Amino acid sequence: MFRLANEIPDGAVIGARGPFGVFAPDNALNRWFRDAYQKKFDSPPSYASYVMSQAILGLKAAAEKAMAKNPKPSGEDIVTALEKLEFEAPSGTVKMSLAKGHQAVQENAIGRFKLQGGKATIVDVKRYPPECVNPPEGTTAAKWIEAGFPGAKC
Repeated sequence: MFRLANEIPDGAVIGARGPFGVFAPDNALNRWFRDAYQKKFDSPPSYASYVMSQAILGLKAAAEKAMAKNPKPSGEDIVTALEKLEFEAPSGTVKMSLAKGHQAVQENAIGRFKLQGGKATIVDVKRYPPECVNPPEGTTAAKWIEAGFPGAKC
């Protein structure tokens, strides 16, 4: 978005799969992450950098949980600890709640693009909880949509 700022029309609806980049919440971990990334790379963190940091922090949280039971956990111990885990990332709270605890869900957000002072921004951001934008356990997204989003908690 930042590299294409002069190409995107004002008012264009922008979204992402998850609260990454400009949609990441204002929390201490995200402020630290954005500042450190900006300082090192002279640009805001990309979508991919948020996803990778989330993966690393999820693995760290699972390893710590597994190590609480066994100081030298096996790979399988860490996988088990990751199931149904909830942890914090620069993108906010991550819940391993779908696919029997093997799939992460987070809120999602959309907003409108606005070029302000030559800088790309997002305005009118609307956030949706994970229970609003993810199908219930055991239901495929296609079936959930076809059925009219039963159980969605918006």
